Amino acid sequence: MKRAAKGTLLLAAGVVLGIAGSWQFAPRYDAPSPIKVADDLGMNRIVNAQFRATPFEQAVQSLSEQAHAPVTVHWDEVEAAGIDRRTPITLWVTQLPLHDALDKVLSEAGASTTKLTTYFDNGLVQITTDESASKQMLTREYDVRDLIEHLKPQAEKYRGQSFDECFNGTRPGLTGGESDEAVEIFIHFTQEVVAPASWRDAGGTVGSMRWIGGRLIVTQTYKNHLELEQTFQSMRESVAKAKS
Repeated sequence: MKRAAKGTLLLAAGVVLGIAGSWQFAPRYDAPSPIKVADDLGMNRIVNAQFRATPFEQAVQSLSEQAHAPVTVHWDEVEAAGIDRRTPITLWVTQLPLHDALDKVLSEAGASTTKLTTYFDNGLVQITTDESASKQMLTREYDVRDLIEHLKPQAEKYRGQSFDECFNGTRPGLTGGESDEAVEIFIHFTQEVVAPASWRDAGGTVGSMRWIGGRLIVTQTYKNHLELEQTFQSMRESVAKAKS
């Protein structure tokens, strides 16, 4: 009985400590940087897209081989959307990063039928429909405290841009009573720049942003995470330039 009671007390203590820990420490979302993943997979390697009525499948294979990049196509999803692997691709551009060349080929293949896109998973560049890719969600944390601090002195000025009216008086992404005006403005501006129609706070069905423990926790598609990270890089470059 004493051992059982002791075990119960230890279990209870563990639960209490666990609860306390959850209050003291924000959860971490350590998914790798989309920019680094894209670079590691060869998306920035230079290729030539020289195709004259080349079957879609062969065009993708050619770009993949030129860049030595592991590119795969979800043909079941692509063909179900009405796009044949033999769709002729006519495109003549040279010295482009693989990501740009793929975008052009996918745009040509989809035409007005369906939008095709890429995402990264299992060490591969995956090609599928935009609808299917939107289900491949990724949650990451971003440390943007430096950008928030830079914005704080001008937060009142930006408040004049009718932030509340944009979201019907809501405060998107804020939890735990967070009321920092600069955070609100930063979230609003970021959502206006990156995939504006996708954010749930703006009526979309995909993306979300939360400010927890001094970190921006973002759930989005792979491609939108890539754009988000690039946007933060550009912001930092602008801040550094303004200070120099």
